[in-house]
Amino acid sequence: KVVVNKAGPTKLAPASVRENSPHLILTSVLLDPGEYTLRLAAIDDTGRSGSVHGSINARLTKLAGSLNVSDLMLVPQPPNPGETPRPRPSGVIDTDTIFAMLEMTSTNLQQLGKAKVAVQIADGDNGQALVTVDARQASRGTGQRAFAATLKLGVLPPGEYVARAIITAPGQPDSRIVRPFLLAPVANKATDEPEFDPSKPIDPDAPLAPPPPVKILAPVPRFLRETVLVPSVVRPFIDGLADLHPPSASVEAVLEDARNGKYHAPEGNAAASEDDELNLTFVRGLGALEKGDLPQAAAWFQQTQRGASDFLGAAFYIGATHAANGHDREAVGAWQLALLSENPGAVYPALVDALLRLGDGRQAVEFIEEAPTAWADDLMRVHREATAEAMLGDYAAALPKFVGLLDTWKDDPNLLFVTIQVLYRMQLDSKGKGLDAKNKALFADLVARHQQLDTPNKALVETWRKYVMR
Repeated sequence: KVVVNKAGPTKLAPASVRENSPHLILTSVLLDPGEYTLRLAAIDDTGRSGSVHGSINARLTKLAGSLNVSDLMLVPQPPNPGETPRPRPSGVIDTDTIFAMLEMTSTNLQQLGKAKVAVQIADGDNGQALVTVDARQASRGTGQRAFAATLKLGVLPPGEYVARAIITAPGQPDSRIVRPFLLAPVANKATDEPEFDPSKPIDPDAPLAPPPPVKILAPVPRFLRETVLVPSVVRPFIDGLADLHPPSASVEAVLEDARNGKYHAPEGNAAASEDDELNLTFVRGLGALEKGDLPQAAAWFQQTQRGASDFLGAAFYIGATHAANGHDREAVGAWQLALLSENPGAVYPALVDALLRLGDGRQAVEFIEEAPTAWADDLMRVHREATAEAMLGDYAAALPKFVGLLDTWKDDPNLLFVTIQVLYRMQLDSKGKGLDAKNKALFADLVARHQQLDTPNKALVETWRKYVMR
């Protein structure tokens, strides 16, 4: 019984722009659940023809309770930004980024709404997770949800892997959907960053280029609001605002407490002068930030900025509220403005860390070179500098700095992890030559030290060890 029949000329597009690749036909049909046979036939302009047959089991997988789930689909990153991901019949992934998608249906809308999906990449069906990402949920109508996750696989060596969707629903045991794939990334000649040519003059009016792709997975410290509330950071900002807008004697007492880390400002007073109110508003913002009331803190700092446009300390603390909320891109914008403030030495470390969290090693290096003395501890500056260089793929510059830091921080798990990763990337980029004997021995020693620690990266480091030492 034929349920769908389509015929006619079709224009096919290459499956990938990264290399010479087969051309891909994409179509879809709506079927009732059941067993089907797909027959695909083609004929060229000379009359040569051929066909292939395949079996289709068109049904959802029934989970515990009333949940039904589709297959797990893995789709390579589109070659150009903004393009829609295109599924392929191949199990080969030729990009460093993939999209994992599945759909779920249920008559129990409450259970469906609370369902969660985490997508893991492992080296086998029952292997430890090497990469884990929580999927985003989107409604597809009543009783239907779609889940999607973006996974960056640049930290994994080429080879065979398994993607696992771990499905969690209230009152039900966890379920999983598995799909194997082969990771074989190929450089995208159409979109990769061009090599820098020093013979060509730089055009200052050219649009800013996007940051280059991050070469490593670098643990970067999250922002802690306590770091910008210590007296050594706060005092120059308070002094700067008081110089621009001199307070009365009573408000000066409040500012003196704030200089020493005590942020208690009285409620607004209609009789207070404009300058007094600006100083008190800024201290109120510091107090709200200390309590973790980020929306209120941001409101006080914005009010300070509106009343004192000549005071850029407010921009620094607006950036702090963004960073505390996890919005590093917005924080970077505010902190770049705050570099012109009364205390740029406090701005540089926070700004560089935010850039590293965003993966922008290029700008991070530029700001470190601009103010190398902004870090009270020189080892912290070297650590940031080495991390940024490793992100840019400058492993020759980064490696000796990481090794030197390990002389002081011998068992720091994050430092061991990133140094091992740099050596692994050097092996990966060696075009078959491999590490020299000295670096190979260093790699083995660092891996042994790392694996003795209790860290979440053990499985990933073991994957690198197998690749480098094979």
